[in-house]
Amino acid sequence: MSNSVKEERRQLFESYHQCTPSEQAAVNLLAVAWGGLSKSQITTPLRRILSAGEAANIKLERLQHSRLLKIEKTSWNNQRLRCNKLIVELVTRELVASGAFERYVDLVHLAAPLQTAYQKTAKDDIQFRDDDELIREVRIGIYRADVLYIDRLFEMLGRVQYSYWNGLPQRWSEPAPIYAMVCDNPFERDWFVRLPAKIREPALPLILLQQAAGWEQEAAAFDLLREACEEPATSVPEDWLLCLTLISILRGEMQAAQAALSRCPVSFRERTYHGLLLLLEGDHDNALRYYREGLSLLRKGQVKRRFFFPGVTGFFFVLGLFQRNQAGDLDEAQKLLEMVPEDHSFDSVFMLMKSVPALERDQPGALTQLNMRFEQILHYGHMSPWIFWIGLWLLHQYEQATKLAPYLSQAKTYQEQASHYGYGWLAAELAALIARIEPRQTDMKSAAEAFEHSKGIRLLVNRIQYQEPWERALNAIKNTVVRATATGKRDETAEYRLAWLLSRGHAYLGFTLEAREQKRNASGGWSKGKPLSMKKVAEMAESTAYFSEQDRRVAAHIAPDPYTGGYALSSRGWLAMVGAPNVSWKDSGVAVELVAAEPELRVKKKPKDEQVKIEFWPLCDEEESVVLAEDGLTRLKIVELKPKHHRLAEIIGKGIEAPVSAQERILASLGSVSALVTIHSDIGGGELAAAETVPAHARPHVQLIPEGEGLRLAILTRPFGEQGSYCTPGSGGSSLIAEIGGKRLQTLRDLKLERKLANELIALCPSLGTQAQEVTAFHWLLADTESSLEFLLELQKAGDKTQIEWPQGEKFKVLGQAGLSQFSIKVKQQRDWFSVSGELKLDDGQVLNMQRLLELTEGAQGKFIRLDEGRFLALTEAFKKRLDDLRAYSEKHGKDQRLHSLALPVMGEIAEEVGEFQGDATWRAQLKRLRQAEQIQPKLPSTLQAELRDYQRDGFEWLFRLATWGVGACLADDMGLGKTLQALTMILCRASEGPTLVVAPTSVCMNWQSEAQRFAPTLNVHILGGGDRQKLIESLRPMDLLICSYALLQQESVGKCLTAPTWQTIVLDEAQLIKNPATKRSQQAMALQGLFKIITTGTPVENHLGELWNLFRFINPGLLGSLESFNRRFAGPIERNQDREARQRLKRMIQPFILRRTKTQVLDELPPRTEIELQVELSEQEAVFYEALRRKLLNELNETQAAEEDKRFKVLAAITKLRRACCNVQLVAPELGLSSSKLALFGEVMDELLDNRHKALVFSQFVDHLNLIRRYLDEKGIDYQYLDGQTPPAERKQRVDAFQAGQGDVFLISLKAGGVGLNLTAADYVIHMDPWWNPAVEDQASDRAHRIGQQRPVTVYRLVTKNTIEEQIVSLHKHKRDLADSVLEDGEISGKISTQELLNLIQLG
Repeated sequence: MSNSVKEERRQLFESYHQCTPSEQAAVNLLAVAWGGLSKSQITTPLRRILSAGEAANIKLERLQHSRLLKIEKTSWNNQRLRCNKLIVELVTRELVASGAFERYVDLVHLAAPLQTAYQKTAKDDIQFRDDDELIREVRIGIYRADVLYIDRLFEMLGRVQYSYWNGLPQRWSEPAPIYAMVCDNPFERDWFVRLPAKIREPALPLILLQQAAGWEQEAAAFDLLREACEEPATSVPEDWLLCLTLISILRGEMQAAQAALSRCPVSFRERTYHGLLLLLEGDHDNALRYYREGLSLLRKGQVKRRFFFPGVTGFFFVLGLFQRNQAGDLDEAQKLLEMVPEDHSFDSVFMLMKSVPALERDQPGALTQLNMRFEQILHYGHMSPWIFWIGLWLLHQYEQATKLAPYLSQAKTYQEQASHYGYGWLAAELAALIARIEPRQTDMKSAAEAFEHSKGIRLLVNRIQYQEPWERALNAIKNTVVRATATGKRDETAEYRLAWLLSRGHAYLGFTLEAREQKRNASGGWSKGKPLSMKKVAEMAESTAYFSEQDRRVAAHIAPDPYTGGYALSSRGWLAMVGAPNVSWKDSGVAVELVAAEPELRVKKKPKDEQVKIEFWPLCDEEESVVLAEDGLTRLKIVELKPKHHRLAEIIGKGIEAPVSAQERILASLGSVSALVTIHSDIGGGELAAAETVPAHARPHVQLIPEGEGLRLAILTRPFGEQGSYCTPGSGGSSLIAEIGGKRLQTLRDLKLERKLANELIALCPSLGTQAQEVTAFHWLLADTESSLEFLLELQKAGDKTQIEWPQGEKFKVLGQAGLSQFSIKVKQQRDWFSVSGELKLDDGQVLNMQRLLELTEGAQGKFIRLDEGRFLALTEAFKKRLDDLRAYSEKHGKDQRLHSLALPVMGEIAEEVGEFQGDATWRAQLKRLRQAEQIQPKLPSTLQAELRDYQRDGFEWLFRLATWGVGACLADDMGLGKTLQALTMILCRASEGPTLVVAPTSVCMNWQSEAQRFAPTLNVHILGGGDRQKLIESLRPMDLLICSYALLQQESVGKCLTAPTWQTIVLDEAQLIKNPATKRSQQAMALQGLFKIITTGTPVENHLGELWNLFRFINPGLLGSLESFNRRFAGPIERNQDREARQRLKRMIQPFILRRTKTQVLDELPPRTEIELQVELSEQEAVFYEALRRKLLNELNETQAAEEDKRFKVLAAITKLRRACCNVQLVAPELGLSSSKLALFGEVMDELLDNRHKALVFSQFVDHLNLIRRYLDEKGIDYQYLDGQTPPAERKQRVDAFQAGQGDVFLISLKAGGVGLNLTAADYVIHMDPWWNPAVEDQASDRAHRIGQQRPVTVYRLVTKNTIEEQIVSLHKHKRDLADSVLEDGEISGKISTQELLNLIQLG
């Protein structure tokens, strides 16, 4: 912590002690509260300990002026006060010491009491309003030393996490960060050591690591850690030892780091720190090995694809690869960088490092990109010493030093900071870097050299030199071959073994051989091995027990090499290697078979020429006695050249050409040497009596070698069968003579047949053409597991058309392909749901149960599922899709899946496709009931006084069938299509069986009464209002219809009365009003009991799919599962990932229970509706005011440090302020007296409408905006009607009737109050004065005019202010419409808008 901060804290604490007792009481209250409180929340509880006068007279403004308190604004522009964080813990600790702490805890809970959780799972569950409230309670637990209380808080957070919409439980998964924040503000050792161990143990290392992130260090905290770790008799937490290790490394105290690390058990951090120490020692190979082991431990059990070391230590892993820069290192580093998640605390560092592979390969623009990224981070990112040092360190490798001079000042500041806080290594690294950039900085160079000398290590910056681009390009060419670790066959008994690594190169014989001493590990495999020099192998041969006889024979041929001065294996030694086990390619780790082979005579007929050419292979010098040559993918031929071979080679030279006419003489000559060499001949060779003739094998062999995540493969032929050499199909000599198994054999290849069979096999394996990389002829690389499995499945179908060889053992095994016909399902009743089980029978008799199949296929992208290590099963596309359906439609329950009883239609589809389906009696009865309901033809009630349109009759019949089935219904027709009439028709059918309840918005209740009296006069209509409500409800009988408003429903006393009876029918009109499950209105609606439930709404989805879930929870509880399950299966994939499959499944699930028709589908006679956007041009004064306001709000939001949910409220409040400014500046700054361009345009439109005898509905969200329009209409003498949320229901109906009767040319309506349930067809124009977020709400409002009964075309005007927030809101309308259409119709997919996206609206507009 800087001295300036310490001094500021001291002064503030001194000011606190100089305050009056009442002022101190206010600071005390806010210190314990942690979060902000309003003035009334401060003064009201303080009256418990102060007099009313003292509490009222506290000078809060003086406390603000002295900076003891700070002011913050809430999302609703209210102001709150909070204690300055520099003294908040000092004040609290003083309260604890004085014994006053508990009194202030009580006052805080009085000022801001905890609220009960929305979805309680235990009696005392609470719901934190924000992060501050959680931190407050954890601090109370800390200062009480009550660890159990804190544990209970976090256990509760885990239970009720899905009731939070703001992500609070995910941000605070454990209390340790809060412990560290409280204990380090400031760190007081005497106080800290008295805390419970469960608080101290996680807090101390976190405090020090957070300080290290800023290159700071509290000496008292580090001394405490070091003393505890150096105490030999005590048990030290592992996290403390690991923290001491890392801090010691940063301080340059490597011996202390080693000592602490030696006491730690193996873990990913222990491996990582080992790797860092080795890297600093210059041992790159072992450092990288430790890092890889650490990464493997870290990723165990992780399902995320992007997951990497936390903190800065992962940087050194990538750095080690860059510094070693051997074959494959850059590629590995690039893969590691792709694993870093976007929310990584050092994401900026890794973003810079992503430029390095391109720079090392000298790609154009790479250096410019690195410079640009570094500048962006410096100016716009979160700057820290780490990021600056690493960025400058990377940049100096590729950029000329003169261009880095502007960074020197900051570099010196950070170097001094590191030195001041004792980070010796970091200070030395930065000093050396400064000296590199500016050689005249001799003091920096001396400091770096002194560190290197005293510590015996070489600084990272001194291990590299600036390279010209062409030098880097050459390195890139050299390192294009990928390395891999060596493996070998397992020796089942020995603890050690001798292994050999082969490398291709320009060495003697074209190959080099290295020896390794490998040790068996705990899993039965072998270590990478310790390198042994050839001299060492020779010395160990006689005395080492694990050497085999062959090892000793090979060692006997190791001798001094006169050319290199070392030791090497002689030619005879290579011959001794024939048949040796544990030999593999060094670069790939693939095992190699060493086989003895003969020289060859190759007789080739020259094309288009009557000539034959005879060649000796291999071409060799007279001194050579052994030649090595590759054969296929996994064999190396060792060819011995004897004196006779040399004589033959001398005769043939570079080749002998002879005419084809001399064929007999050629063959005769070949016969004399056929026992000495293998003969490949294009002109036959059957006349060679010394060789036994055998039939040639033409069937293709497929050699498969595991490589990375995939396979390398070759299609070859083996003319002599299992023991002979491999040939390329259709290439080479047709006649072969060779020694096989001690016998001289000859065969005649059918080259055309070989090529034909190979091509047929390739045709049966289309994945070779679509997914494989062809390396050479008949040689491919399949880079990943999925493509490899696809190829193996194709090979399996090819049957005996090929022979498959796995020289390294079978890595993948495909058990075949399974389809729906092999799958069986059983369904049986369990309470009010069905239990679903099933099994898949494989061709080999193995059985997989359905639960296991669902687990294996979850998240699987392709058709293959991994059954166990190396064994896979392919699924047909239809089968895979149905398994995904089952997972989506059901939930895991014990050993089976749980399926809702109303999921009959979707389960019925699956039942028809599987091989066997068994449903119990209850299932069959349900199915029968559904089929009967589908067949029923209901009659219209005779007392209905209305003529239904065809689509309305269809809607009534649909409702009747669902009621017969016994399920609820969602009638989601477009606004104005007569949902009320359809519902009344259904009510009439059922009214004789019992009373009906209709719940509707207040504005619509009177409409329901008049519609019922008009169309269903036999119903006894009652409106629930004043009087004895309980008596009215208890007196209801058949044919009674009770209409209740949502406002009344949410009253607890009314809700209790309405939940007592079981209603024959319940209708929730405009049911989108219960979309939020957290509201009292929704909770009361869910408690209603009804035999048939109908919801009517033109907008079942307005903002997100959670609204649809809640509507269905009312009509068909449980069908869509729990909210958590629904979000996981449907809402998340659809809204976040645009998952079309999930969208289709949700549509199929809800389709039977939701009916939606649009006007364009069913009403040919409805006049057209035209929508026109009128752009408002702000005056110069308005534009200047708007831009100033926008920038002011944007600056305030950028400076806020509020939690995510609080920030969202603040952003929305800022947007509302901008929207009001767009409407009329007088709504925001009436003192300016500016006229409104929007009002002026409205006046022009009204003049034109009135001149042409039109009537208009005018909507605005803001009532005070409507009041300004009223004033304008009064001034102009224009007759109008007015309606907002304060208009009583009876008066509301009078004004609607008056307008319909011709009284008034304009109807001013508040969007929320009059957007639903009104019939205003007297108007043929609709004007929206300000765009609302949700276009569905505007559409509902427009449909007050555009509905049944309208005879004239309807025109909708939207007044949108140009170049403002209003344009951004209108651009969102399409996305909002898409969300509803994607589930209810066939549109695309959208989702919720984030806080950042809202902030972008302000930035853009």
